[in-house]
Amino acid sequence: MVVLLALSGCNTPQWRVFQSKVPAPLVKSEVQVEAERAGADLVARTVTAPPEIIPVAQKLSESLGAPEYPIIQVNAAKASKEALNGLQSGIIRAQESRVELNEQLAKFDGKKIEGTGVNVFGFAVSLPVLGLIALAIFCPGVFGWLWWCAKKAGKLAEGALTATVSAVQDFKAENPNSKLAINQKLDGKQDEAHKALVRKIKLKLPSK
Repeated sequence: MVVLLALSGCNTPQWRVFQSKVPAPLVKSEVQVEAERAGADLVARTVTAPPEIIPVAQKLSESLGAPEYPIIQVNAAKASKEALNGLQSGIIRAQESRVELNEQLAKFDGKKIEGTGVNVFGFAVSLPVLGLIALAIFCPGVFGWLWWCAKKAGKLAEGALTATVSAVQDFKAENPNSKLAINQKLDGKQDEAHKALVRKIKLKLPSK
């Protein structure tokens, strides 16, 4: 039973459909990366003036990496057009992805992300169960002591209630004129469970 309590939780089972997911981050596609590498490589290989720009173009090409399919055109105009077409298509796809991502983020702006954070209360609920398991393992005799304490507390409560009922019965016997008023007062203060308990105790009282 303790194991079942430890494995159970306060949450009811959930079955969700059409649940939204966290949008994926924006990353450059392989096509766009290849177009940027090819364009930078073309500039680094063909630029001649001003001479101060040459090392900048070369370092830019090195930072992006060597293209898998470099642009090799004798005609500079065709080579430039090929590089621009690849870069332009990548820019358009990136802009479309950015617009789509921003729309999704705006839709779910401010909402909590399921599965994130720390459920402190959920762990605290398990502490009593973990404590009982620890007691059962390391101090098995403590449950007998707790049971004895519970029985002792029950007997003390029953004794106190018995003494109270007996005193009320004695008072009503000694003051018959106040019996009706006391019964009305007790009837208004007690529910059916209390009345049943009082009747049970009266049966145990010695007859006078």
